[in-house]
Amino acid sequence: MTSILRFIRTCILMGCALALSAATLMAGMNIWTTGGPSDPDVYALAINPASPNILYAGTRSGLFRTDDSGDTWNMVLDGHWIYGLAVSPSSPSTVYAGTYNGQVFRSTDNGAAWDEVRISDSMTLV
Repeated sequence: MTSILRFIRTCILMGCALALSAATLMAGMNIWTTGGPSDPDVYALAINPASPNILYAGTRSGLFRTDDSGDTWNMVLDGHWIYGLAVSPSSPSTVYAGTYNGQVFRSTDNGAAWDEVRISDSMTLV
């Protein structure tokens, strides 16, 4: 199996596990609250290992990023159902986002700008 297929399969499995385990947070006795992106269905979540206060959340409407450990969220990639996320451990400013329909996007600046990664059968993502 090629590396990209393993990557996509892993992202899909992680997204399914996250979706199945997602729950509303309990803020106190008989008080329930939700926090996070404006789209409540999160399919993928990733944390920047060098800056743990930076998190990414993939939803049906796009990709959100927080720089303050989840207090506020901003859309950084709009119009794509994000189903898988990965932050490069060797270069934490590089983020990969996989979509439901098989596209892969890459940002090298913590999600400020995104480019689609064209994947061929002979290409290997590391």
